[in-house]
Amino acid sequence: MPGESEKNSILFVVNGLGLGNATRCSAILEYLPATSCSIHVATSANGLRFFEASKQAHYLHALHQTSYGGAKESLNFLHVFAALGAFFFNGLRNSRRLFSILRRTSPDVVITDSNYNLIYYFFPHCQVVSLNNSSEIVRLGKKFSKTALRNAPQFAVEVSDSLFQRFFPHVVISPWPAAAHSRGLRHFCVPPIVRKNFTRPQAFPNALKKILVLYSGSGIGADLHLGLEDSRHLVTIVGRGATGVFDCSDELRLCDVAVITGGFSSISECLACSRPMIIIPIKGHAEQMMNALCIEE
Repeated sequence: MPGESEKNSILFVVNGLGLGNATRCSAILEYLPATSCSIHVATSANGLRFFEASKQAHYLHALHQTSYGGAKESLNFLHVFAALGAFFFNGLRNSRRLFSILRRTSPDVVITDSNYNLIYYFFPHCQVVSLNNSSEIVRLGKKFSKTALRNAPQFAVEVSDSLFQRFFPHVVISPWPAAAHSRGLRHFCVPPIVRKNFTRPQAFPNALKKILVLYSGSGIGADLHLGLEDSRHLVTIVGRGATGVFDCSDELRLCDVAVITGGFSSISECLACSRPMIIIPIKGHAEQMMNALCIEE
């Protein structure tokens, strides 16, 4: 019954601002045997809508979400600074919520994707797995220092994420498309994690006829499709003004090129389908800039 302590249970704690974190955790759930354990998912915003539709969680728990206030097409210092108070307040509320969930469900493993909370460590029997590529972003920031400085406010978020990974989780899993840079016995760099629908590579296109424009699930970013609709190409737009679009695998496999904002999950799915991509990162978003630079290399 819900609320009772269960054996062999896993709690996913997922940042729900965009869709990338939810789709990545969904990919992991696809590879777990359906009856092997009880699945709890604690998430917010887009993450809640995604897991309500996917039906992968046995129990779904709502968290509070903070967005970068006022950000529409780009991120800057003011957007990040203005959100700090809300981040702190919602962090406290989520800590109380997570404490209650952990006490009731007593999970064996907590998998946290871009959600950083120390409340897990009040439950020493839990093994905490951090799923995030912030350490790879910080590593690239040393190489592309000018880009890191130009996008310093959001890059600082990546630095804080990587520091959390360095000191607190029992295991760190960093998906990354380039060569592995695993560190020690508990930090593993792995290939991109994608849903099974996206793991069927297609032949590389020899002509440009169909264009897929794939917007960020967070709703932040410039209008990528402007001007394309008047071209001679067939243009499919996913994610702008539409709700409930959680699986664009068919559109991705059929397109000749994908225009994306640079979220890591979108890049991962394009790679899995062998689709060429044009990456237009959200202005001021350090992670997306680093993702784009990695793919360009």
